[in-house]
Amino acid sequence: MLTVLTSASYDVDILPAFAQYYARFGVESIHISVLELVPGLMQRTNYISTLCPIPVKIYTASEQCVRTKLEAQNKGELRAKVGLTKSDWYVPADLDEFIDFEIPIPELINEMLGDNPRDSRSGYGYAKGTFCDRVSHDGLLTAYNSQMPIWKQYPRKTNITRDIMKSNDKKVVLARGHLDVCSGHHNIFDESYKKYPKDFAIDHFAWKQGRLEVLQRRLENYTKLGIKCDSLNRIIDYLTTNNGFDIEFDG
Repeated sequence: MLTVLTSASYDVDILPAFAQYYARFGVESIHISVLELVPGLMQRTNYISTLCPIPVKIYTASEQCVRTKLEAQNKGELRAKVGLTKSDWYVPADLDEFIDFEIPIPELINEMLGDNPRDSRSGYGYAKGTFCDRVSHDGLLTAYNSQMPIWKQYPRKTNITRDIMKSNDKKVVLARGHLDVCSGHHNIFDESYKKYPKDFAIDHFAWKQGRLEVLQRRLENYTKLGIKCDSLNRIIDYLTTNNGFDIEFDG
């Protein structure tokens, strides 16, 4: 199995573009965990999934995710629910993360398998990539239009995650099915597995209309749970004092 593990908490309208994009790279299916932080999100996800070119299986977020409202833990929980094995591979990606694998993923997997494909320790266990934050032409947080190619809506390449948030801009982009990813899928738990040497670009389409409100709600929840997150404070301060993103953060 080659599948994408993703999640939705606030908005899911980008899912058809997301599915179409990964289908081009050979992904067979999508599994999505829904943490309904916006009323009606599950119903919306069920409808939107019918517009996708590959099968989408929908799951309700775990009781722990619902209780804590912590979105970053859901990839590992979803991997366990799907029941992925050593012979499977998966792409852990948020809905706003479009990874440029450059070649079909099955071809990449063949390169990663090593001399003994039946041995999960042969070859490489996972691959990583680096964020390329995408913003609108004028840097404003504009509304996503499902009728227009996403690349035309957010053409500017920036380094918001690294330069403004001072946050980790590296993520796992492909992993063997039995390997679990850490919170936010920035790494895998079992680092004894070798990492594929090539780094892949992750086009990050997070900076859309409504993003500031999502970040503010996330910070409010973190504060209630006693979690300190300086990167969230930095980006919220920036967006509340600036009208969009300056050209200085273009990559």
